[in-house]
Amino acid sequence: MCFPSISVFRNSKSAFFDNRYRSQFSSSRLGRKALRVVQYAGVNRLAIQKEETFSTGYAVGFENAVRYVSALLPSEEDISAIQLTMQNKFPIPVIREAIANALIHQDFFISGAGPMVEIFENRIEVTNPGIPLVDIRGLSIIRPSHATKNLLH
Repeated sequence: MCFPSISVFRNSKSAFFDNRYRSQFSSSRLGRKALRVVQYAGVNRLAIQKEETFSTGYAVGFENAVRYVSALLPSEEDISAIQLTMQNKFPIPVIREAIANALIHQDFFISGAGPMVEIFENRIEVTNPGIPLVDIRGLSIIRPSHATKNLLH
């Protein structure tokens, strides 16, 4: 018998690196841990426009998932320069970081739920199963400059 932490490690290792993720783990605890991307029409969940599930391992399919999400994001053409460029409404490095965090920091003990990217007309929601490891209620994402200076002393 394996300890839960060892079995979760083995399962998570397979989820990250296995190229045959869906076929091998459809009946195991990792069966629903594939990244799911859903684009909705409008600002609510009433109508789905597109839906894709990335069933390869996270490390193998990560770049494809980021490319797919960035292709669905709203963008504008910038014609002020000589060459036509596309400006995304959401920066790609931020999207990449959010997806990576959702994949890495999910709770593998929760079955039946996996990481999800939901794209709306006015926002993006990146979620994963589980609760944060730290209490985020008192956490300030943007600190005033004096608070940062005080931390250095």
